[in-house]
Amino acid sequence: MTRRFLVLAPVLAALAAPPPVSAARPDWRACGDGFQCATLPVPRDWARPGGARIGLSLIRLPASRPGPGRTRSLLVNFGGPGASGVTSLRPAGPLLRAATRGRMHVVSWDPRGVGESAPIRCPEGNDAFYDADPAAPEGLAAMAAAVRERAAACVARHGRWLGLIGTDQTVRDLDAIRAAVGDRRATFLGLSYGTRVGSVYAQTFPRRVRAMVLDGNMPPVSTVTSVSIGLASAFEGGLDEYVRRCARAADCPLGPDPAAGWDEIAARLRADPPVVPGTGGRRLTIGLFNQVTLALIINYQGSSGAAGAAIAEYRRTGDPTALYELGSAIAGGRRPDGSYATNGTETFQFINCLDWQDRPTPAQVAATAGSVRGVAPRLGAFGVAFAMMGSTACPVPPRPVPPISSDAIPPVLLVGNANDAETPLANSQEMGQALRGSRLLVWRGMGHTAITTSPCVARIAGRYLLTRALPPVGATCPDRPLD
Repeated sequence: MTRRFLVLAPVLAALAAPPPVSAARPDWRACGDGFQCATLPVPRDWARPGGARIGLSLIRLPASRPGPGRTRSLLVNFGGPGASGVTSLRPAGPLLRAATRGRMHVVSWDPRGVGESAPIRCPEGNDAFYDADPAAPEGLAAMAAAVRERAAACVARHGRWLGLIGTDQTVRDLDAIRAAVGDRRATFLGLSYGTRVGSVYAQTFPRRVRAMVLDGNMPPVSTVTSVSIGLASAFEGGLDEYVRRCARAADCPLGPDPAAGWDEIAARLRADPPVVPGTGGRRLTIGLFNQVTLALIINYQGSSGAAGAAIAEYRRTGDPTALYELGSAIAGGRRPDGSYATNGTETFQFINCLDWQDRPTPAQVAATAGSVRGVAPRLGAFGVAFAMMGSTACPVPPRPVPPISSDAIPPVLLVGNANDAETPLANSQEMGQALRGSRLLVWRGMGHTAITTSPCVARIAGRYLLTRALPPVGATCPDRPLD
């Protein structure tokens, strides 16, 4: 897909010259199941490195087979934006350590504003946002009102801090972590939005990159509008691929005709969303079902199995409890008292506000959602609203990332999935054109990102991370059935 890049007026002049990073070393302490945790102080604003500081929450799975010399660290960003690295590394860490044969420490962190790293917490509007039907005008209006409510609450609670959590600041944090773990050059794995963190880091600090795997790439040049349209197409393609595969299974959660099975559930929830027992009158809405559908098609760390089981139970018994609980857990982890376990919703909105310069109106979101309906009738409006609506309520000026293009970056391993439900393979192909000298490994499976799902990708990527030996041109990994 050809993508038009919106010219970036701000040049981030205040951050043009990299300030010195902290020389502090993390004070690692045991935090369960063989993991170690620490807090690393970094400047609150890298344009003012001598000013106030915040603490980044770090987690590490130590190498199981360290070599005779100093042991390198693999630094991992799990994406989002808004994903907690501390939470994400616990299930993924053993897989990544095995991929690197136990030779490297595997390190992740909660990016600034996320999780326990000076978090932004303002869940106002979340219930209305996640319950809404983005395929209906009243649903889009409810989402627009919800993001405005969230922005007002966040400004009142966090003020200027909302303008300091973008990718431009996060790449400085990444460099501070690299220095803190004692590595002269970074060994990095970025998944999904983490590919943006990695590619911007490599463009900012090309001489500080040792090896880098970018799995499930965002496009090197984009706007929030172009990404939203791409996401709509990817969601729909992911559901189509799931339906095609599931139709061949004897026990497909959506029934013998999975497309009709999905349509039946969606129509039922739109007509009369059922009350969920024991929730004080809350209902299973089409908005929450969209979230479960996304888990079904991204197949991330077993999410397809969990979503399929919840859907099958609802079809079998009519009880909406399992579907509601899974949808609520995905949508920020809503608790019975109305609070939220994570703050990914807030950080997703405001990091995107900083990273992209375009500021659509709710009417433009509605028009874009309508424009994709012909090619993405089931999930197109959801994809557009999911990615785009937050940018209608941006309380701070943008600090957009630069277009990715450099000849100075060392060879990078790009991983793309032929059936990725969030980041299409075309994104990784475009990133390969931008990062000349890089190599693209294609997985022929289904899901979002590949290294934690495909043993073949894990083996090839792990070998590269250890030795910097790239796979042959045109390398592919075979399909793997859904879990």
